[in-house]
Amino acid sequence: MDMYYHEIEIAKAVADAGVRAVLTYGSADVFFQRTPEEEFKIADDFREKLEGLCKERDIKDRLFYAYGPHSPYGCTRELLEIFKEKSAETGTRIHIHLAETLSEFNDIKEKTGYTPIKYLDSFGFLSDRVMAAHVVWVAEEEFSILKERGVHVLHNPISNLKLASGVSPVPKMLDYGINVALATDGPASNNRLDMFREMHVAAIIHKGVAKDPKIVPAKTVLEMATVNAAKALGLENMIGSIEVGKRADLVILNLEKGTQGTPEHDPYSMIVYSLDTSFVESVMVNGQWVYYNGEFTTIKIDELREKVQSIRERLMQEAGIA
Repeated sequence: MDMYYHEIEIAKAVADAGVRAVLTYGSADVFFQRTPEEEFKIADDFREKLEGLCKERDIKDRLFYAYGPHSPYGCTRELLEIFKEKSAETGTRIHIHLAETLSEFNDIKEKTGYTPIKYLDSFGFLSDRVMAAHVVWVAEEEFSILKERGVHVLHNPISNLKLASGVSPVPKMLDYGINVALATDGPASNNRLDMFREMHVAAIIHKGVAKDPKIVPAKTVLEMATVNAAKALGLENMIGSIEVGKRADLVILNLEKGTQGTPEHDPYSMIVYSLDTSFVESVMVNGQWVYYNGEFTTIKIDELREKVQSIRERLMQEAGIA
């Protein structure tokens, strides 16, 4: 899943690379000083362009759209109400940053009289179509709200650590039966976007905080990265697990690629605690190899590296810091 700007270019890259994605435009009428109607139109225009690209490239089963109001502080209540109503009409998922920092928690409470979660719940925004990123600062009585509304929480442990936002109370969410999925956040706050690393950190950080080596076990973390993530995206009938009738999205690991693959023992523990991306031998999306025997099949990686480096140099020059 990706959120923010230049999303139609990201959609084209997704199409070319042969991968699967849910894309959103990061709407924020407060930041950009636009009316709620103007800001929603930009998001809706992107939806139309995305649908056109899917039809043109015949990839409706690989590219999906979600609404993307940035946050309770980046959007007016009026804009959030529009997204809530449109989501209810169409069944479209909503992605939003929620309760990420203590300053957000305090600022929203000062301005509205509610904590961020209670603020959104006060006008019926929260539902089982909402994917809430971060959710670090949660009041005791709000766990039941998240559970009752069916909100999906996207846990970003490395980003939360890098930005010193805090540690999301994931163990308690899991105890409440809240669907918690694993995510990375963006490259500005998580340079690697590495799901193996994310799983490892998610598995150990909560043990340290709670001083309990048994909580958030490896199997649970792997489920957060797979089946729970698919459920959060609303794609659990298509992806997330290997089952008859689901799309063939597979990651093939070769345990002989490093010493950490020996001895073979519990596969969940090995994936979460021992292995990393160097053990990935092949990746299949929708039944097609996009990475095979250590080589990308849809991307010319050397050309891409050169292009990205040249863009970096141009931006540095334009900023006067080259």
